[in-house]
This record gives sequence, structure tokens and C-alpha cells, in this order.
Amino acid sequence: MRDLQKRARAAYRVGGVELYLSVLTVGGVPLASSLLVSLVPEGWPGCRTAYDLARRLAGGEVVELEGAGEAVREERAEAPDPERLMGSTLATTTVVYNVPVPASQAWLTLTFSTPMEALAPKMVELFDTVAGTLHWQ
Repeated sequence: MRDLQKRARAAYRVGGVELYLSVLTVGGVPLASSLLVSLVPEGWPGCRTAYDLARRLAGGEVVELEGAGEAVREERAEAPDPERLMGSTLATTTVVYNVPVPASQAWLTLTFSTPMEALAPKMVELFDTVAGTLHWQ
């Protein structure tokens, strides 16, 4: 628990504003996943649009979020790293959305992760659906 608190504080120091952890269990199987919402108030230097950022990020693609406009989406699978991932020996699938905040230079970053390798494709669908609900008012 202390390691989780330490990581949450570290995320807060670099712009993390919300952290969601799944504690849902289906059929006795925990559906472990997380969502970290971060604000990058100064934006990405030299990146005014999603296309600018996609060119800068290896593996980033521009996607359209119905209520939020263009965003840069990245997806990656990471090999297990117990030291960095709080002792986890499972591969982690991560999906990141970087969304420009209207009328500002800030970007909102949604970072979804799951260690559920066997369920990763379905979890990615869930992550994409959640990101698709983002909208500006």
C-alpha cells in the first residue's frame, strides 16, 4: 500500500489530477486496471495540434474523440519489470491519450494500464470507450 501511495504522490507532482483503480472481480478473476488523468499545463513544446504531437511521439496516431476532438493515441505492451511495477511479474498493456485542452496550451493525458495480458484486447476496447466519453463544456 505504501508503494502505491508513493507512486500516487509522484504522479501528482508531475500533473496527475485523478487516479482510478479497478477493484472489480468477475467470476473470481480480478479485472485489474488503472486510469491516471494528468494535466500538462505548459503543453508540449512546439506542439500546437494533435498532428504536431503525433509526429513527435513514436507510435502515436491521431484519432477523433467525438466530444473532445482530435487526440494522440498510443498503445504499447511492456515486458514485466517487478522493480518498476510494484513487484508485478505480468506484462502490462498501456493506452495513452493526449488531448489538447481548448483555448489553452495545456494538454490532458489519460493513461490506462492493465496487467491482464489474456484480456488485454477487451480491456483496450474498454479504455477506448472510456476515452471516447471525454467532452468539453
